[in-house]
Amino acid sequence: MQDDREEKTLSQEGNMRSESELSESDEKNEEKIDEKDQKQIDESADIQEDDEELQSGDLLPKYGCLKGCLIPIFGIVIIIIAIAMIIHSKSGTINEWLIVRIISNTQEKVLTDLPEGIDKKAVELTFDNVRSAIKNNRIDEQEVKTAIKEYLQATKGLVTPERKKIEIERLILRLNKSVSGSE
Repeated sequence: MQDDREEKTLSQEGNMRSESELSESDEKNEEKIDEKDQKQIDESADIQEDDEELQSGDLLPKYGCLKGCLIPIFGIVIIIIAIAMIIHSKSGTINEWLIVRIISNTQEKVLTDLPEGIDKKAVELTFDNVRSAIKNNRIDEQEVKTAIKEYLQATKGLVTPERKKIEIERLILRLNKSVSGSE
Protein backbone atom coordinates (compact mmCIF):
# COMPACT_ATOMS: atom_id res chain seq x y z
CA MET A 1 0.00 0.00 0.00
CA GLN A 2 2.64 2.28 0.89
CA ASP A 3 4.22 1.50 -2.43
CA ASP A 4 0.97 2.38 -4.10
CA ARG A 5 0.87 5.69 -2.30
CA GLU A 6 4.44 6.46 -3.22
CA GLU A 7 3.72 5.64 -6.82
CA LYS A 8 0.65 7.89 -6.77
CA THR A 9 2.65 10.65 -5.16
CA LEU A 10 5.43 10.24 -7.68
CA SER A 11 3.00 10.16 -10.56
CA GLN A 12 1.23 13.25 -9.18
CA GLU A 13 4.56 15.04 -8.85
CA GLY A 14 5.48 13.98 -12.39
CA ASN A 15 2.13 15.21 -13.62
CA MET A 16 2.62 18.49 -11.79
CA ARG A 17 6.07 18.89 -13.28
CA SER A 18 4.74 18.11 -16.73
CA GLU A 19 1.93 20.56 -16.23
CA SER A 20 4.28 23.25 -14.97
CA GLU A 21 6.68 22.62 -17.87
CA LEU A 22 3.77 22.73 -20.27
CA SER A 23 2.46 25.91 -18.76
CA GLU A 24 5.92 27.48 -18.98
CA SER A 25 6.29 26.52 -22.64
CA ASP A 26 2.73 27.73 -23.27
CA GLU A 27 3.61 31.04 -21.65
CA LYS A 28 6.74 31.33 -23.81
CA ASN A 29 4.72 30.56 -26.93
CA GLU A 30 2.10 33.09 -25.92
CA GLU A 31 4.83 35.69 -25.33
CA LYS A 32 6.27 35.01 -28.78
CA ILE A 33 2.84 35.29 -30.33
CA ASP A 34 2.17 38.46 -28.36
CA GLU A 35 5.48 39.94 -29.56
CA LYS A 36 4.65 39.11 -33.18
CA ASP A 37 1.18 40.55 -32.80
CA GLN A 38 2.61 43.67 -31.20
CA LYS A 39 5.08 44.11 -34.07
CA GLN A 40 2.28 43.78 -36.60
CA ILE A 41 0.14 46.24 -34.67
CA ASP A 42 3.05 48.71 -34.50
CA GLU A 43 3.72 48.36 -38.23
CA SER A 44 0.09 48.91 -39.13
CA ALA A 45 -0.02 51.93 -36.80
CA ASP A 46 3.06 53.39 -38.53
CA ILE A 47 1.47 52.84 -41.93
CA GLN A 48 -1.73 54.52 -40.76
CA GLU A 49 0.24 57.48 -39.42
CA ASP A 50 2.08 57.84 -42.74
CA ASP A 51 -1.22 57.68 -44.62
CA GLU A 52 -2.70 60.34 -42.37
CA GLU A 53 0.34 62.59 -42.87
CA LEU A 54 0.12 62.21 -46.63
CA GLN A 55 -3.59 62.92 -46.66
CA SER A 56 -3.38 65.91 -44.34
CA GLY A 57 -0.35 67.45 -46.07
CA ASP A 58 1.64 67.44 -42.82
CA LEU A 59 4.43 65.41 -44.37
CA LEU A 60 6.27 68.61 -45.25
CA PRO A 61 4.83 71.01 -42.67
CA LYS A 62 7.61 73.55 -43.02
CA TYR A 63 7.23 74.14 -46.76
CA GLY A 64 3.95 72.54 -47.67
CA CYS A 65 3.64 69.86 -50.28
CA LEU A 66 3.72 72.23 -53.26
CA LYS A 67 6.91 74.02 -52.22
CA GLY A 68 8.44 70.79 -50.98
CA CYS A 69 8.00 69.25 -54.42
CA LEU A 70 8.83 72.29 -56.54
CA ILE A 71 12.09 73.24 -54.84
CA PRO A 72 13.87 69.97 -55.74
CA ILE A 73 12.43 70.09 -59.27
CA PHE A 74 13.72 73.64 -59.81
CA GLY A 75 17.08 72.61 -58.34
CA ILE A 76 17.37 69.74 -60.80
CA VAL A 77 16.38 72.00 -63.73
CA ILE A 78 19.02 74.56 -62.74
CA ILE A 79 21.68 71.84 -62.53
CA ILE A 80 20.72 70.53 -65.98
CA ILE A 81 20.89 74.05 -67.44
CA ALA A 82 24.32 74.62 -65.86
CA ILE A 83 25.64 71.34 -67.29
CA ALA A 84 24.27 72.22 -70.74
CA MET A 85 25.95 75.64 -70.60
CA ILE A 86 29.28 74.07 -69.65
CA ILE A 87 29.05 71.54 -72.48
CA HIS A 88 28.09 74.27 -74.95
CA SER A 89 30.99 76.49 -73.89
CA LYS A 90 33.46 73.61 -74.14
CA SER A 91 32.35 72.60 -77.64
CA GLY A 92 34.29 75.52 -79.13
CA THR A 93 37.37 74.49 -77.16
CA ILE A 94 37.12 70.90 -78.37
CA ASN A 95 36.67 72.06 -81.96
CA GLU A 96 39.69 74.37 -81.62
CA TRP A 97 41.79 71.57 -80.15
CA LEU A 98 40.87 69.21 -83.01
CA ILE A 99 41.77 71.78 -85.65
CA VAL A 100 45.11 72.51 -83.97
CA ARG A 101 45.81 68.78 -83.81
CA ILE A 102 44.99 68.34 -87.50
CA ILE A 103 47.25 71.27 -88.37
CA SER A 104 50.11 69.77 -86.32
CA ASN A 105 49.71 66.39 -88.01
CA THR A 106 49.65 68.06 -91.43
CA GLN A 107 52.79 70.01 -90.56
CA GLU A 108 54.57 66.78 -89.63
CA LYS A 109 53.48 65.21 -92.92
CA VAL A 110 54.65 68.24 -94.92
CA LEU A 111 58.03 68.39 -93.19
CA THR A 112 58.81 64.69 -93.73
CA ASP A 113 60.79 64.30 -96.95
CA LEU A 114 60.61 68.02 -97.72
CA PRO A 115 61.47 68.56 -101.42
CA GLU A 116 64.39 70.78 -102.38
CA GLY A 117 63.58 74.42 -102.94
CA ILE A 118 61.12 74.74 -100.04
CA ASP A 119 62.26 76.62 -96.96
CA LYS A 120 61.63 74.57 -93.82
CA LYS A 121 61.55 77.70 -91.62
CA ALA A 122 58.90 79.31 -93.84
CA VAL A 123 56.69 76.21 -93.58
CA GLU A 124 57.08 76.10 -89.80
CA LEU A 125 56.34 79.83 -89.54
CA THR A 126 53.19 79.45 -91.63
CA PHE A 127 51.85 76.63 -89.47
CA ASP A 128 52.72 78.57 -86.29
CA ASN A 129 50.82 81.59 -87.64
CA VAL A 130 47.81 79.38 -88.38
CA ARG A 131 47.84 77.95 -84.84
CA SER A 132 48.13 81.42 -83.35
CA ALA A 133 45.29 82.71 -85.53
CA ILE A 134 43.06 79.83 -84.43
CA LYS A 135 43.71 80.58 -80.77
CA ASN A 136 42.97 84.27 -81.35
CA ASN A 137 39.90 83.38 -83.43
CA ARG A 138 41.01 85.36 -86.48
CA ILE A 139 41.10 82.72 -89.17
CA ASP A 140 38.78 81.24 -91.75
CA GLU A 141 38.54 77.70 -90.33
CA GLN A 142 36.64 76.37 -93.31
CA GLU A 143 39.38 77.51 -95.68
CA VAL A 144 42.02 75.82 -93.51
CA LYS A 145 40.05 72.57 -93.42
CA THR A 146 39.53 72.63 -97.18
CA ALA A 147 43.20 73.40 -97.90
CA ILE A 148 44.43 70.58 -95.68
CA LYS A 149 41.89 68.13 -97.09
CA GLU A 150 42.88 68.92 -100.67
CA TYR A 151 46.60 68.66 -99.83
CA LEU A 152 46.13 65.25 -98.19
CA GLN A 153 44.10 63.98 -101.15
CA ALA A 154 46.64 65.28 -103.67
CA THR A 155 49.62 63.73 -101.88
CA LYS A 156 48.00 60.37 -101.16
CA GLY A 157 50.07 57.47 -102.43
CA LEU A 158 53.31 57.82 -104.38
CA VAL A 159 53.99 61.42 -105.34
CA THR A 160 56.95 62.81 -107.22
CA PRO A 161 59.07 65.45 -105.46
CA GLU A 162 58.00 68.07 -108.03
CA ARG A 163 54.32 67.31 -107.46
CA LYS A 164 54.80 67.39 -103.68
CA LYS A 165 56.57 70.77 -103.96
CA ILE A 166 53.67 72.21 -105.95
CA GLU A 167 51.10 70.90 -103.45
CA ILE A 168 53.08 72.23 -100.45
CA GLU A 169 53.35 75.67 -102.06
CA ARG A 170 49.62 75.64 -102.80
CA LEU A 171 48.88 74.61 -99.17
CA ILE A 172 51.12 77.36 -97.76
CA LEU A 173 49.44 79.99 -99.96
CA ARG A 174 45.95 78.90 -98.92
CA LEU A 175 46.89 78.79 -95.23
CA ASN A 176 48.38 82.30 -95.43
CA LYS A 177 45.25 83.47 -97.29
CA SER A 178 42.98 82.00 -94.60
CA VAL A 179 44.88 83.90 -91.89
CA SER A 180 45.02 87.23 -93.73
CA GLY A 181 41.57 86.89 -95.34
CA SER A 182 39.72 86.81 -92.04
CA GLU A 183 41.23 90.01 -90.63
